[in-house]
Amino acid sequence: MIEGLQFVSGPFGSGKTNFCLALLERATKLGVSTGGLISPPVFRTEEKIGIDLLNVWSGEQRRLANRIRGNPEGVYTRKWQFDERVIGWGNHFLAERFPCDLLFLDELGPVELERGEGLLEAVTILDERVYDNIVLVIRPSLLDAALERWPWGRLNTILE
Repeated sequence: MIEGLQFVSGPFGSGKTNFCLALLERATKLGVSTGGLISPPVFRTEEKIGIDLLNVWSGEQRRLANRIRGNPEGVYTRKWQFDERVIGWGNHFLAERFPCDLLFLDELGPVELERGEGLLEAVTILDERVYDNIVLVIRPSLLDAALERWPWGRLNTILE
């Protein structure tokens, strides 16, 4: 199904997370053990208002980020205010190193790769090559840096 480190990349709204969710469903049907974190978007009508964090191991989902309102504090980007408790929750599960045949990391962005915040256990997992088979969602602007940092990875899918 997936072998090694596979990068999935594409612009905002291209379906990267939906790709992961479909692959997760297919892997589950095939009896492949899965783990990791997937970040489904939260919409109100057609407007994206939030980002959830789905723990693939447990099936539990929590709100990771909301649109910024006012002056942000803590971990944030231009558009999103992240819940540091949910980041800690995600990092906790990644740090447990639960066994699985296919790990999802959706997604690493500028918070992790440029600012050294966020889901840093995911970066450690990649640096230490903890899992054999990983799907890593990464935005196009960070793809070159990711390929340089983890040269054993392959660009699997570019969604447009």
